[in-house]
Amino acid sequence: MSKLEQLSGTVERIAFRNETTGYAVLMLRSGERAELQTLVGAAPIVEEGDWIEAEGRWETDPSWGRQFRASLLWNRP
Repeated sequence: MSKLEQLSGTVERIAFRNETTGYAVLMLRSGERAELQTLVGAAPIVEEGDWIEAEGRWETDPSWGRQFRASLLWNRP
């Protein structure tokens, strides 16, 4: 199993959130990259504009493409 990576940035958009489970799909502006990064995982209290930091792994979903699956996430509003 590969080691955990880190991703941080500003939440530009919440593409999806399940209010019951807290599972969310976040579009994140990270560093100097022009394109938004997709982050998925439990994020029940994150809002657009929050700065977040996450640990997890990059994966490629057959339907949704490259995304960062966060196993640990914290925010700094």
